[in-house]
Amino acid sequence: MRRPLSAAAALLVLAAVAGCGCGGGEAPRARRPQAAPADLDPAREAYREGLRHYERARPGSKIERRSLSAATKSFRRCLDLLGDLRKKHPSDARIERLNRDASRYLNACMKRRTI
Repeated sequence: MRRPLSAAAALLVLAAVAGCGCGGGEAPRARRPQAAPADLDPAREAYREGLRHYERARPGSKIERRSLSAATKSFRRCLDLLGDLRKKHPSDARIERLNRDASRYLNACMKRRTI
C-alpha cells in the first residue's frame, strides 16, 4: 500500500514535471538563427590561411617574422568578415566560436612579434 505524498513532496513532483518539457512550465526555446554555411566560408578560409602561416612560424626560423605577419593579416581579415556576419546573425554560436579562436591566434601572433 502506497503512502500519500506530503505537501513538500507533491511540490517537488510538480516542479519536476513542469521542467521536463512534457507539458508544463516554459514554452520551448526558439532556435538561434544560424548563418548559412556559404556566409561563413570566406571567414573560415581566412582562418585556415592564418593557421597555415602561424604553423610555419617556428621560433628562430628565418621566415618567422614573415609568417607571423601573414598570419596576423589573415586573422584580422577573418575577424573583419566575422564582424559583418555578426550584424546579420548576432547570436550564432559558430560565428562566436570562430571569432574566439581567431582572436586567440591573433593575440598569440602579436605577442610573438618582435618590436
